[in-house]
Amino acid sequence: MCFGRRDPTRKSYQQLEPSYAKPPRSRTPSISSYTSEEKLRQDRIIHNHGWTNRGLSEKQQRAMAQTFSDEIQKAKDRGEW
Repeated sequence: MCFGRRDPTRKSYQQLEPSYAKPPRSRTPSISSYTSEEKLRQDRIIHNHGWTNRGLSEKQQRAMAQTFSDEIQKAKDRGEW
């Protein structure tokens, strides 16, 4: 018996599934699922904040813009905006 080492032949270690077998699910919807109004709103936010020059993908930019827009709408609904 070796102390401090795991036995790779043990059944419990062989049954583990590698973490790369299932890629993580994306939290952002696909770009095509946004409505034309949402895309226009996102385009204005992306342009106004200068996110086009930051090296982010279009999907990342749109996700950030949608989150920003959603948070503004929540603040308006609460009467804080």
